Amino acid sequence: MPKLSDTLNDRVRGTIALVRLYREYPSFEKELNDVCKPYHSLFRQFALEYLDSHKDAIDLEDDDYQSLVSDLKEKIGGQVADIAQIRALFHALDELAYHWKLTVPMSGWFLFLSRVTDEIQFMGIEMRTTPSFHPYLSVDIPSLELGVIHAWRMTEMSKTELIGLIGKSISKYTDNLKKQGLKVRPSKLEKHAYWWFQHNVKKKNWKILADEEAQLDKEGGPNPENIRKAVTRFAKIICINNK
Repeated sequence: MPKLSDTLNDRVRGTIALVRLYREYPSFEKELNDVCKPYHSLFRQFALEYLDSHKDAIDLEDDDYQSLVSDLKEKIGGQVADIAQIRALFHALDELAYHWKLTVPMSGWFLFLSRVTDEIQFMGIEMRTTPSFHPYLSVDIPSLELGVIHAWRMTEMSKTELIGLIGKSISKYTDNLKKQGLKVRPSKLEKHAYWWFQHNVKKKNWKILADEEAQLDKEGGPNPENIRKAVTRFAKIICINNK
């Protein structure tokens, strides 16, 4: 069964994939580090607030969590960021993003969140999908309710039949999601983000990209025109304008 999504979710996923590619590029990462260095405390402060608002997504015992928070507070040292500092940081991040053709909506915010994620991962914390930490959907739909499956059904129905019964409920729920505006999530977002980056930042033309894919694909890979179309679709999904 295909995964469902909406326009905003697709844009966020695609943008995150592109930001990761930028951060793997040494020249960009160096400039990002230079921009962020004066604001290290600000990233730690936001990481602390983020952890506090997503406690259910952290797989830690209470004592371990409190110890971690105390250590982070000690590193911050009671510093509090003011509005001017926050505005200066986001202005610098936006300028960096646009200089590098990362002209997506809220580009500075995505770079900021990426660095906050660094702080959280540096502490050895892994986030799990929970009610407070999950992909955002622009439609409000009740959760899937499978109902009660009585024990007697185990004496009357095979495993295959039971799975079929559950499958019907899932199919009806999926149809309801689609009626509310969700669609099948675009496939290969990460691959298309990679092609966009290689073409727009590393200046590789469509033929070079196709030749590189052909070396990795036993079936020869996509042709240059298909790669171009995929990159164009990706640009529309994440609302990027690099002209």
